[in-house]
This record gives sequence, C-alpha cells and structure tokens, in this order.
Amino acid sequence: MDPKLPIAVRVLGICLFALLALYRFLILMVSLPPHGQAPEQRWLQPFFIAETRELTTHMAEAAAANTATWP
Repeated sequence: MDPKLPIAVRVLGICLFALLALYRFLILMVSLPPHGQAPEQRWLQPFFIAETRELTTHMAEAAAANTATWP
C-alpha cells in the first residue's frame, strides 16, 4: 500500500495552508505597527486588529508557523 496521500488531498492541504498564510499576512500588514490607525480602505478594515494581545498572538503564531516550515 502506498503511504502517500492522493494528489487531490495534497493540493487541498497546500491551498488551505496558503489561504491561512495570506490571511495572517494581511492581518499583520494592516495592523502593524501596534496602536496605529485603522486603514481608510474599506476592504482592509476587516483585517485590522487594534487589541495588542490579539495582535501579539497572531505574530507569535506566524513566527511558529514560519519556524515549523523551515527546512
């Protein structure tokens, strides 16, 4: 029996990981530096996080994901 996952499952996993990474990138791009103003563009406002604790959590999770995927 082949231990590899089917190609469709692998592609789905890669796409989900890429969407999560893009979401986290947008949050950090819009919300950093902390205590800044919300963006004026309406489509960026849902990605803005004003709360420092929540923003710190996103930064830590992004760093952990980057460390986990580093070869």
